[in-house]
Amino acid sequence: MKKFMNFGVLALLGMALTFGMTSCSDDDPDYSNVTPPTVELAKANISGMVTTIGGKPIAGAEVTAKLGSTTLSATTNADGEYTLEGLAENGTYTMTATASGKQSVTGSVTVNKGETAAWNTRLSNEATTVSVSQTEETSVEVVTETLENNEEARVTTVTVIPAAAVEEGEEIIVTPVYSTDYATTKAATTKDFMLMGINISCSNPNAVLKAPIKLTFDLTDDVIAQIKPMKEVNGSWVEAEVTEEGEKVVFTVDAFTTYSLFINATLNQNASTEAISFAQAEYDNLYGASEMSVGTATYTYKMGSEIGQHSNLLGAYLAEILAQQMAGSTVKTVNGSYEINVTLPIGTALTLSGKQAVETTSIAAGSTTVSGKSYGKVSVTANTYNRQHNGGTN
Repeated sequence: MKKFMNFGVLALLGMALTFGMTSCSDDDPDYSNVTPPTVELAKANISGMVTTIGGKPIAGAEVTAKLGSTTLSATTNADGEYTLEGLAENGTYTMTATASGKQSVTGSVTVNKGETAAWNTRLSNEATTVSVSQTEETSVEVVTETLENNEEARVTTVTVIPAAAVEEGEEIIVTPVYSTDYATTKAATTKDFMLMGINISCSNPNAVLKAPIKLTFDLTDDVIAQIKPMKEVNGSWVEAEVTEEGEKVVFTVDAFTTYSLFINATLNQNASTEAISFAQAEYDNLYGASEMSVGTATYTYKMGSEIGQHSNLLGAYLAEILAQQMAGSTVKTVNGSYEINVTLPIGTALTLSGKQAVETTSIAAGSTTVSGKSYGKVSVTANTYNRQHNGGTN
């Protein structure tokens, strides 16, 4: 009897377990093919650096981006960095950077959702204003700015203004110029690159020079042979007549415009991309116990430009031109963020990948070549999937 009862208990227990397992199997949802969420494209950002011509950061510079009626602004931090976040509209934004004691710069950058666009710029020293004497000549000396540790490329310019060159009370304004962005057009040929220039203007925009001004660039013989003197006339660059006094190139300034020295060189550019690094690139809820919220993903990328080594004076000048073309000479690793804002159901996962545009540029004149690299826009891709590895992607 006791054996029969034990057998009955075991039989009942087995039936209960079988029934329970069947019941659980019927009630559990099938997580193998759960529809994963689609990640919407995040709003665009613009980031960059504002530096001096030498590459030192400018703190407190104001950067604005404008598209139609939309205007955003940011102030650079102690490292000269800024970020304009949450741009809702795609398009080409007009950019402006200003700082105390510096010339303002205007440019443009194209922005698309899901990207962090790059806009870097360098601000040069502001102009020098000269009060013109009616009885004696006046001179002003301007030393061009150069990259840090590239002081050999500095050029001293001297502007000699004769007595009564303009009407009494009018002032002459001497402004250093470092690229053709200052003017309305580029040089006559795409292989002519501005090394340096001086813009001569008057406080009275309608003034006419009553006597020519002497503008001197102090160079060296080996570089003079590479130089093409030009001036801007009606928005175009034309060759200018100059005289040479030893190692000096002398312009006779007979009109208010920009007088510059160009170097004939070959510029090569190659575009590529580099992967960016995420703090967390994978969010796995394929076999989780509850929903998983994913908010903001953080990553690191590079900001700015860097210039390689050079071995002679011509290379020093080419490095300056290269910095103009790449709008900088300083590179930093910085942090970025990307808004994900999705909830992953059980049975789904999300992976992140990203890339940054990189442009390698080289400039050559004669047997001298200088190369550099600039880092551009960052784009992020989010891929969601389920256990069968299909689903929304972005």
